[in-house]
Amino acid sequence: MGRPKKAAGPLLENEHVKELLAIMKANRLSGAEDLLAVIHQVGAMEKQLDAAVNELKTMRRELETMREESHPIKATLQNAVKTLEKNIAVMRERLDELKANIIDGCKNAVAAFKEKGLSALRSYPNWNADLPQPLYTFLEQYDFSGKTIVPFCPHGGSGFSNTISTISQLQPNATVITDGFTVSRDRVADSANDVTAWVQGLNITQ
Repeated sequence: MGRPKKAAGPLLENEHVKELLAIMKANRLSGAEDLLAVIHQVGAMEKQLDAAVNELKTMRRELETMREESHPIKATLQNAVKTLEKNIAVMRERLDELKANIIDGCKNAVAAFKEKGLSALRSYPNWNADLPQPLYTFLEQYDFSGKTIVPFCPHGGSGFSNTISTISQLQPNATVITDGFTVSRDRVADSANDVTAWVQGLNITQ
C-alpha cells in the first residue's frame, strides 16, 4: 500500500487549510477552533524536532573537535548521534505524512462544502482530548503491521488522554510505544533537551 505525499511548509500557509478555516470562521462553525488547535500542535511538534536536530548538530560539532580519533567514548557518542538522527528522521517522516493527510482532509471538506453547502461541515468533529480526525483517517487507511508507532504530542492540559489506547485499537498488529512524549503547549519552547533525552531513550533503529 502506498504512502501519502509529504507536505512541505507550515499548515497555516496551505491554500486548502486556509480556505477551510475561512469558510468555517465566516459561518461561525465551532470546529474552526479545534482545527486550529490541531494545526498549532503539529507546528509545535515540528519545532520540537527542529530543536532536537539543532542539539544533535551541536553535539556532532563538539565531537569533531575531540583530538583522539580512536577514543572509545568518542566512537560511542558518534554512534549514539547517528541513531538519534535516524530516529528523528523517522518521526519527521511520520509528521509529514500526518500534515499531508490534514491537507487532504481540508481539501475534501472544502469540496464537500462547495457541493452540499454547510450541511457537509455541520458534523465537523470535536478533537478535544481525542485524536484529530485526519489521524483517524490516516491510521484506518494505512497498515502498520510489524511497525513501531511512537506517539508524541503537545497538549493543552489533557496529556495523551486515551489516544495511545485508540492508536492501539486502530493498529492492533503494530507495536505502539506506551511511554510516549507529551508536553504542555506552554513549555514547548523549552522542551528541546527533554525531547532529545526521550528520543535517545527509545533505542529504536531503522
